[in-house]
Amino acid sequence: MPHRNPASERQRDFFALVARVPHLVLSMPAAGQLDAASMNAHGRFQLLDLLWPATEDTRNHDRETLVAFSSDSTVQISETNEPLVHLHVDWSQVRFAWIGARPLTLIGTDKEIVLCTQQDKSSRVFWFNLRRWEDLPDGQRWPREAWIDLEAPTAKGAN
Repeated sequence: MPHRNPASERQRDFFALVARVPHLVLSMPAAGQLDAASMNAHGRFQLLDLLWPATEDTRNHDRETLVAFSSDSTVQISETNEPLVHLHVDWSQVRFAWIGARPLTLIGTDKEIVLCTQQDKSSRVFWFNLRRWEDLPDGQRWPREAWIDLEAPTAKGAN
């Protein structure tokens, strides 16, 4: 079973702001090519913690933090007890966020919030396309063209 690494407090604080943006497009690259094709989900996103039963010891559970799609403020849950639309993330790999402008995308956006392993946009894990700067809550708290250190949690099993 893979190690599940829940989000750090800093990552949770960052996502509390992201969850307030009324319209984002979650994107992931196809085969590492940013604009060749991408999976997109339009709406709001929030973090959701789930407990998974451990395989060896049913008394211990493994906690995972998912990025869940929500319509308005409601996350729809499937019959498997997971959000209907969600993203599994190894949060130990999400160390930095970039907020800034980008070349116009296939879906017509030119601003992004990028979650990366390094301070290098080519290390992106996933990102949100943003239509208008005004959609960001608390405008003065959000930089334009800046890196944010997310203090990723230590990977489970790492020394």
